[in-house]
Amino acid sequence: MGIVNIPYTVPAGSTANFTISVTYDGDTVTSGLVSTSGSLQFEKDKNNVNVATVTIVASNPLEITVTPSCPAQESLTVVNVTLTSVVDAGKNITNQYRYTAGAYVSPLQSTFVTFATDDSSPVVSEYQSITGPQGFGSIPTDGASLMMISNKIVPNTFDFVLGQDKFRYLRSNTLYANNPAGISSLLAASTVVAPITGSAGVYSGSFTVPNSGQYLYLIWDYRNSLPLELCYSATTTQDACCGCD
Repeated sequence: MGIVNIPYTVPAGSTANFTISVTYDGDTVTSGLVSTSGSLQFEKDKNNVNVATVTIVASNPLEITVTPSCPAQESLTVVNVTLTSVVDAGKNITNQYRYTAGAYVSPLQSTFVTFATDDSSPVVSEYQSITGPQGFGSIPTDGASLMMISNKIVPNTFDFVLGQDKFRYLRSNTLYANNPAGISSLLAASTVVAPITGSAGVYSGSFTVPNSGQYLYLIWDYRNSLPLELCYSATTTQDACCGCD
């Protein structure tokens, strides 16, 4: 994926007029009528379309050198983050994702996550990143449809609660650190994936990958909200503390 540059060269003193064009996935870019060296560019923007056709039409016999380059790859760092509650420490789940770009469907990416025991808030049970060229393997392309999945595969022990557990995402040029301040800032900037659907231990939600940003954060937010009964007093703190009866 990326911009492909196609330089073409004719010998000095050549007087032949010619047109050079390149067609990729039905779209054509042309030089127009020229007689000197130059270059053409087109964008390879589809994973599964791997052929471009170069056509040269000359008015007279012509010596020309055409040297297509490889696409100028654009890299992206995908950061997988799993947030959990300390009450669920020791449980585990399988996080998955894949993306679709046109007719291309990427391989399914799976990570087995064990929930951590930690006094910090929020509890970060997974924070890992992978960097690669967009369109290769697990690195999605701009505008792709990315599906996040929570899959309870035997012997996983965590139960996803629909309406409570969430998927989140963010594409940004900011690298958020794996510490309470960094994760809190990441959460505040992130977007909740909606809707989430599923049953029988498999839940998923999809979003469109934004077009800009060096980092794509995929956040599996498994923090549970637990009901607590609190004492209240309109008179004194002492009464609220010790007058619960």
